Amino acid sequence: MAKKKSARAMLEKMLARPWCYYCERDFDDLKVLISHQRAQHFKCEKCGKRLNTAGGLVIHVQQVHKESINQVFNAIKGREKTDIEIFGLEGIPESAIKAHEDQIHEKYAKASESPVKSTLQIAAPYKRPKVSSVNRDDILVRLAAHRAARAASESTGSTTTSDPSMDSAPNVSTKTTSAPAISS
Repeated sequence: MAKKKSARAMLEKMLARPWCYYCERDFDDLKVLISHQRAQHFKCEKCGKRLNTAGGLVIHVQQVHKESINQVFNAIKGREKTDIEIFGLEGIPESAIKAHEDQIHEKYAKASESPVKSTLQIAAPYKRPKVSSVNRDDILVRLAAHRAARAASESTGSTTTSDPSMDSAPNVSTKTTSAPAISS
């Protein structure tokens, strides 16, 4: 049985996840974040080359295409500037880090207040629904009937059931027939 994670541990896990400065999307791994930034934010629209930083993209466009760009592609409003050198999580301004952490704390607080599970909470493993309760006497009666039927079948060599739900099941006999020997 898996241990239930504490609320604090889940919050710390959410805060530790790598996230993209330009679009606020979070990722499982830093390598996936860097791949995302290269594909979504630092990709040259002219030739499709993927660069590591916004500054690298600006220099590439100036030198190769003799043009200039002044904003990062697919960035949210207020974060499209190319003068900030960001690679993965390095270079992110402290104010943006604080705003991101505050946003996670706010989402987590809403999720913990709500009786409905949110996407921040890890879903509980599937549990089978409980069977209607059966009292102890009924179980003992069924066990005794099963044992008696099993003892009777062992003494006669037949297989029968004492379960009422199995009464309509076909009775399978243990008799075997041998095939006649073929001589050549």
